[in-house]
Amino acid sequence: MKSLLLLRHAEAIAISGTMKDLARPLSARGLAQAQALGAWLREHAWVAERILCSSAVRAQQSAEAVRVAAGWKTRLSVREKLYNAEAGAMIDLLRNDAADVDSLLLVAHAPGIAALASALTTHRADLLLVCEAATLIEVVSDIASWADIAQGCARLRLVLPS
Repeated sequence: MKSLLLLRHAEAIAISGTMKDLARPLSARGLAQAQALGAWLREHAWVAERILCSSAVRAQQSAEAVRVAAGWKTRLSVREKLYNAEAGAMIDLLRNDAADVDSLLLVAHAPGIAALASALTTHRADLLLVCEAATLIEVVSDIASWADIAQGCARLRLVLPS
């Protein structure tokens, strides 16, 4: 069985001045959100064998805070393609970049994270309604390989809104 944790990055500071969207860091609240999620994952013995993360600073900081709080040794694999990616692009990335693991954390942005969870589990856009900053969604599938991931192949196991 394959387990996919989808995380919408935690709360970031607002854009100000000449700051580019990619450079926005987490707010203090966002850092606390990510650390709390990592602690929850540690408490529930959930370990990601691989972490795929958007190139946005806020996504990388979210992934790193979760990783540290969860006690994982897993390294972050930053992927520019995850920045504001749509569900189809994320499915393609999973097919090509996650073949050797059973458990995976993917950290990216709204609405893509929720759209991906919906596409894999419900064929509707219903999860878009619950995907606030720091929302964690787990979907599981009986596929043998990430190369087999497709719309409707998974079931929803967990949604932790912020």
